Formats: sequence, C-alpha cells, structure tokens
Amino acid sequence: MQLTSWLVWAGILFAQNISFTYVSRARSSGSLLRHLKASIFSNGIWIFSQIIMLGVMFDNLTGKHGLAMQLSSAAVYTVACVAGSIFAHWLAMKTEKGKNAVGYNKKYAQIPVEDWEQFQKNVITVTKISAETLKVVNTLPTKEEFEHTKALALQAYDITVGIIPDSGIKAHNFDGVAVITGLDQQKG
Repeated sequence: MQLTSWLVWAGILFAQNISFTYVSRARSSGSLLRHLKASIFSNGIWIFSQIIMLGVMFDNLTGKHGLAMQLSSAAVYTVACVAGSIFAHWLAMKTEKGKNAVGYNKKYAQIPVEDWEQFQKNVITVTKISAETLKVVNTLPTKEEFEHTKALALQAYDITVGIIPDSGIKAHNFDGVAVITGLDQQKG
C-alpha cells in the first residue's frame, strides 16, 4: 500500500477526532450555533472517513492482508485518533470563551484565569490598605475614652448653660424640621 494512502487515512482520522472532540465540547457549551457547526463538521468527516474505510484500509484492519498489516493499521488508527483528540482539547482550552466554553451556564459567572489572578492581586492590595487603615483605627479613642470625653463635654455644656441666662429661645425638632420658638416677632 502506498505511503500517501496511509498519510491521507491518518490525516482523516486526525481530523475526525478533532471533530469528535469539538462536537463533544460544543454539546457541553451554552451555544446552539457552535453545536450546529460542530455537528456538521463531525458528521461530514465521519462519512468521508467511512468512504475511505470501505476500501483497502478496512481490509487491513480486518486482517485480510496479514497480521502485520492489521497491527500496523491499528497502530496508525490509534495514534492518529489520540493525537487529533488531544490536539482538539488543547486548542479548545486555549480558545473557548463565554457561551462557547464548556460548562457555560447563564446562571453562573465564569471568570477567566487572567481576570481571577488580577482580582486576587487587587484583594491582596486591599488587604494591605486595610492593614494600614487598621493602624489608624487603632489610634482612635477606645469606647471608654470616648465615653469619658463625652461626659466631660456634657458637664461643660451644663456649666455653660448655667452661666448664660436663659433667653427663652428654644429649638425643637419636628419630623426633621427645626422649629425655633421664643424669638420676638417684630413687624418691620
């Protein structure tokens, strides 16, 4: 059998397994259009491979031309199929995004690795900022110190009110509006 026949057959098997992997991954994605394209590609390659297989290659695989030819055909078949499948999977992992990615579901967000790594860097930066901010927060007065300062302020207010005579002017809060009473109303 000629070398070109073997190479053509191996090329078809390689493409066939690319198409099988493509259709399998497309079926697991969220894109009907991608699945349609993959199905046409897969079934087209399959029928073409069957046309080739029904000739001499089928006789080789069934052992019609001897055990050595049968084993050689099986080896070429296996290597070409595995190589096509692995190549397609590798290529898909590099190129699939959004709806075309395996496992896509509109209910769940998919975060590309690069975006996730950037997010993690930002979280670390925020954590560092938070640590610095925590130092500032720790310099603020404690609850006890604040209560003591508040008590001093209230005492100062009481003393001030005691020293200044009552003017009769009062401010009242009614539904968020300050109403001032005790002012002389002069007509002018």
